[in-house]
Amino acid sequence: MIKNSNDLNSVGILQGHAHVFINAQKLQRLYGTDLHIPADSLKQGVNQVATSLNSHVHENWIVDEHSIVSSVFFDLSKDPIILHNFSSQPLQEMHHH
Repeated sequence: MIKNSNDLNSVGILQGHAHVFINAQKLQRLYGTDLHIPADSLKQGVNQVATSLNSHVHENWIVDEHSIVSSVFFDLSKDPIILHNFSSQPLQEMHHH
């Protein structure tokens, strides 16, 4: 169960945004599904993109006492580019658009 009673609106839907970090530097808040990462935010070699889900008062969303976070490590010069990824709440099913 997600705990954050401050974020429940009258119909019980959580509201908030993601915080996006590139190589440990906060890039921006994310309110949608897509994000453009500027090339100058990346460095040669291994890069990390990390995200956390947050309420509009910047509290972390929590499930079973764990913050909802994810991280991916990648190197654009490698094939495949993804070296490692982590999610505190792995998807059980992949949804396709």
